[in-house]
Amino acid sequence: MPKYRFHNTAHVVRRVDMRNLSIENVKNVVIYPDKETKINRRGRHGGKERAFEKTVDGVTLKVVAEIKGADCWLMTAYELA
Repeated sequence: MPKYRFHNTAHVVRRVDMRNLSIENVKNVVIYPDKETKINRRGRHGGKERAFEKTVDGVTLKVVAEIKGADCWLMTAYELA
């Protein structure tokens, strides 16, 4: 059974396309992070916002998502310099 049910926000869809990222890589960063940081605020769906980082194909990706139970709303994703 998957760890999360993923929901793509309109923002993450635009950013993934604009930044030439793979949505599968973005999901994998959340599922198998090298680093996870709690953000002290609630998301639009009442969940907790978290930041995830993982090195994928020699590039470190950062993903911000809202987690509520088994649901995960992907908010944005980008490469760290």
